[in-house]
Amino acid sequence: MEAARLYESPFTDLTPHSPDGLFRTAQVDALLAVIAAVRATAVTA
Repeated sequence: MEAARLYESPFTDLTPHSPDGLFRTAQVDALLAVIAAVRATAVTA
C-alpha cells in the first residue's frame, strides 16, 4: 500500500485530517515507517 492512500477515502471519511486527526504525530510516523518497511521487503507477485 502506498502511504499516500492514508490521506484518501475511506480514511478521510473519518476526519478531514486523515491519520493525523486520529493519532499522535509519533504514531503516524511509526505507521508510515511500518508501511515503508513492508513495502521494502515485500515480494512482488
